[in-house]
Amino acid sequence: MDLLREIGRSLRELLLRLGTLIRRHWKLFLFIALAIGLVFLVFFVQRRRQYRSYRVISSQKLDDASGTGYQLFQNNILAYNTDGNSYMTTAGDLLWSQSYQMSSPHLDAGDVYAVIYDRGGTGIYLFSKEGNRAHITTNLPVAEAKVADNGSIAVLMQNDKVGYLHLYNADGNLTASGEVHLETTGYPVSIAISQDGQRLALALADVSGGKAHSRLQIYDFGAAGKNADKHIVASFDYDDSLIGEIAYVKGGNLAVYTDKKILLYHNHTKPGLLNELPVEGQIRSVYFNQSYFGYITTSTNAAGQNTLYLYTFNNRGRRVSRAQIDMSYNRVEMLANNEIALYGDKRLEIYNLAGTRKFSGDLKSAVGAVIPGSGSRDYLFVREGSLDHARLK
Repeated sequence: MDLLREIGRSLRELLLRLGTLIRRHWKLFLFIALAIGLVFLVFFVQRRRQYRSYRVISSQKLDDASGTGYQLFQNNILAYNTDGNSYMTTAGDLLWSQSYQMSSPHLDAGDVYAVIYDRGGTGIYLFSKEGNRAHITTNLPVAEAKVADNGSIAVLMQNDKVGYLHLYNADGNLTASGEVHLETTGYPVSIAISQDGQRLALALADVSGGKAHSRLQIYDFGAAGKNADKHIVASFDYDDSLIGEIAYVKGGNLAVYTDKKILLYHNHTKPGLLNELPVEGQIRSVYFNQSYFGYITTSTNAAGQNTLYLYTFNNRGRRVSRAQIDMSYNRVEMLANNEIALYGDKRLEIYNLAGTRKFSGDLKSAVGAVIPGSGSRDYLFVREGSLDHARLK
């Protein structure tokens, strides 16, 4: 009882002192409260504000060939096409370039490394911000390649009825390999590599016998998979469902896109299901970075009318936004600032994580890439032949 009385006495003294302090400095407390409220108000308004036009602040001429792709990489721009690639600042100043010959160049860029490979060919190049790190020539056509933050490259190749998985280090040396027999496991459709390069995920599909079947296999090339058969630490089968794409997100979780639901697996010693997200409608496109992932669906009402919806989730599977889309788009991309860009022929829409359509407008010409600038309204529009610094208005 004495202890309780002492606690009560101390609490009353604290409240009296706090009341005296507020009475003496009420203007200061009022100012702080108003300042905090103003910050929240500005934040809310910025997240809900919409723009329908823009003005070009400055423009830089580019000499890249037709069909060039662009990607933000290490705060600069990586441009690539069939004849080679170049690395330039956001002001358009060339830092370095690399020549090669590819029929169908594809890019996978992480936080530290980027890989450019010839889909259907045999050439693979690994790059850091300093330039070319490794050149790999495979003995079979490359179907897909993915890069980890430590420079490890996962490569999927295929020949007749056998798929081949190769893992290379940052020096271009082969460190692990395996085979996938299509008659028993299915056709490889997508691969993913964890940020630390320890785990490789492979999605397989089989439609023989008129039934859809998918399998997910997870390989571990570290301690967890040392004693596992063929380094496979987990395998999951899905009846009447097809996997379209897989991707590792921040924290090591693996996102698996099927035609009926999105599955999220944790990256523990023994991988297991973390979250299952039902899909509302039919998936049309997917997008992701290391922090968020999402998809666009087509939903059909009773009258047969189709409506597009955009759904975005964090890396643990919690939905952060849903938005209706009225635009006819060609592709979707998640930007470095976690906004979602929808590209049309000469139209662009940008959505933020609140689900607000931040920008919707017509463009004077098609944009190959959108790169967030230093301000919330500033962007780089990379077009064929020019690099435009634009500001929304």
